[in-house]
This record gives sequence, C-alpha cells and structure tokens, in this order.
Amino acid sequence: MNPIDLFVSYYVHPKMSNRRILAQSGAFILYGIAPPKTMFIPHLIEETQFVVPQGEKGPIREALNNIGINESTLFPEIDKAAARIKNDYKP
Repeated sequence: MNPIDLFVSYYVHPKMSNRRILAQSGAFILYGIAPPKTMFIPHLIEETQFVVPQGEKGPIREALNNIGINESTLFPEIDKAAARIKNDYKP
C-alpha cells in the first residue's frame, strides 16, 4: 500500500444491484485521513457547510419534485410510491 493513499478521497460507483441504488443513480466518496500540514495535495476538496433555512425546504422539495426527484423515486419501495400518490391527491 502506498502511504499517500491514506490521504486521498476515492469516488466509488456502486454495483447497480438493487432498485434503490438504480433509482438513486448515486456514488459514494470515501475520505482518507486528514493530510499532514506539510503535504501538498492539489486536488483536495474544501468542505463547505450549507444550511437550508426551514422556510425554504418546501419550495426546494417542490422544485425537485418538478424535475422528478422525490421520495418515491429515491426510495422505490411500494410504501413510498403509495405515500406520494396519496399526497398528490390530497384535497
């Protein structure tokens, strides 16, 4: 093993082996340990915190739903699909 590997982030595309992973079309990032201050890693990604104000969550969810990203597409189990249909037809 090369010691530099401990300080590198790896991007992993999972095996498309079940409906949830297929629906999410996602990937994972595996982080190593924090590099020593003297080590220069040119592709290091800086972490940024982003807080969504409580009042904006509804409009963001609606915008995501308009482009097909919602609980039933991320979690394709029958109960999530049923909940979405129920919510779509609420009076």
